[in-house]
Amino acid sequence: MSLAFATILSGIPFARTPRSLCRTPDLPHPLRHKHPLQPRAKLIHSAEKEDQVTNIETQLRALDAPSAADQAYVALSTPNTPVPSTWMDTLLLLKDYGITGELLSRMASRLGILSLLNVSPARAGSLFKLLDTAISLSASQKRRVLTSRPDLLLSDVNLVNSSLESLQEAGLRRRDLQRLVVIWPRMLLLHPAYVNRVTRFLQHSPLWIPKHMLRPLLRRAPWILVFDIDSQMAPVAYWLDEYVFPFLKRPDRTRFILSAPMVLSRSRSSLNEVMEFLWSNTRLTDTQQVSVLRQFPSILTFSVDEVLQPAVDYFVKDLHFSTSEVSRLIHAFPRIITLRVEQDILPVVKFLVSRRISNVSRIIKRFPPILANDLMTDTIPKMNYLEHELGLTVHDILKFPGYFSYDLEARIIPRTKFAQENGVSISKVGLSRMLSSSDETFCKLVHMTQESYKLFCESVASSRKLINGLNISEQSAGKEALEATRPGPP
Repeated sequence: MSLAFATILSGIPFARTPRSLCRTPDLPHPLRHKHPLQPRAKLIHSAEKEDQVTNIETQLRALDAPSAADQAYVALSTPNTPVPSTWMDTLLLLKDYGITGELLSRMASRLGILSLLNVSPARAGSLFKLLDTAISLSASQKRRVLTSRPDLLLSDVNLVNSSLESLQEAGLRRRDLQRLVVIWPRMLLLHPAYVNRVTRFLQHSPLWIPKHMLRPLLRRAPWILVFDIDSQMAPVAYWLDEYVFPFLKRPDRTRFILSAPMVLSRSRSSLNEVMEFLWSNTRLTDTQQVSVLRQFPSILTFSVDEVLQPAVDYFVKDLHFSTSEVSRLIHAFPRIITLRVEQDILPVVKFLVSRRISNVSRIIKRFPPILANDLMTDTIPKMNYLEHELGLTVHDILKFPGYFSYDLEARIIPRTKFAQENGVSISKVGLSRMLSSSDETFCKLVHMTQESYKLFCESVASSRKLINGLNISEQSAGKEALEATRPGPP
């Protein structure tokens, strides 16, 4: 702006706006951004409606739900939006069941504040009563269920009751429903007719799941009831019947589905891709493929590009495994190629290298589950115990990697301590004989009776003084080891 033009403008007498009208009204933070310059009365042109909306907002704030109060004010300020007539009874009912504060605000966000305020108190009361009488949910469980699925308050209570009855007909018991509804509240919204259709499909060709096995299947994977039969389950079932089931007996087929119910949601193309990968990239024979699928059916649910291929590439390129060694590895422990390289494999490898184990490949070949064991709670404590308490070295691990397969508290500590107390050298006997032998053979090795060993184990289990008395700072050592295994910058 030029100086001359600014001088002209300065001489024009503009009316000054009072500061009180320029000030942003004292509204809650979200509203201040939405309507920065308007008093609330200007948003609602009816004085009667303004009073009603203010009353709702006041009640919600009294229930310690300011977020829901803000949502209510904004939603009800919209023109032609009526104020719900039964909102007070609904809020009081929710309050009686302990749904206030953050829980109430969360429900309002998920369901929508207008839908929440329009909930019929009679319907909501019937739902609470059904959850109490049908499956005996506690007050906290009801709150958890409704906070997760507030749309249950809008559902037909009779339909919910029919759904519960159809699930019981499928084999689920009252205590099963109580647990599953809390974990997966959507179960209450399943249509009983579709539940019956799915259970009938599972029991007939080509899956042939016996009726008494529906209960363990639904307890393990209740969400199978929402899979689409025509586009998901039926194509996969017929694919399994063509390529997998001919090699399995009928009980094994049921165990296959129980072990990997997510298979029924996969596409035929993804299943073909996994099978092609197992044949072409790992050179597994047909017999070995069947063995792998029998041991670990979930392998069919993993992505080839994101999981299986990167794992195989790591073993071949970084650990220098041959194709035949990878095949033997997968055949022995199929889960190994479903581990994530960055998250699961690399931390274990780096930890072993940090403990001066140069031949990591040898340990993995002889005991592949070491890559799947929890590093912090399993591998590190066992390594600490071996080095600090037993005085053994990594050479003993290279001789017997199966050491990591035994439980530290139930097997390793009782046997090694019992041997030490009786003057038996562990390094002389060897870890393998010390841990893998039966109780009878072990007691002969240490020249003691089985009864004395049994009493020793009972004392260890009751006192747990052996674990607490270790001169190992497992927590600090674990943290240091974890830091050492974290991937560095690219």
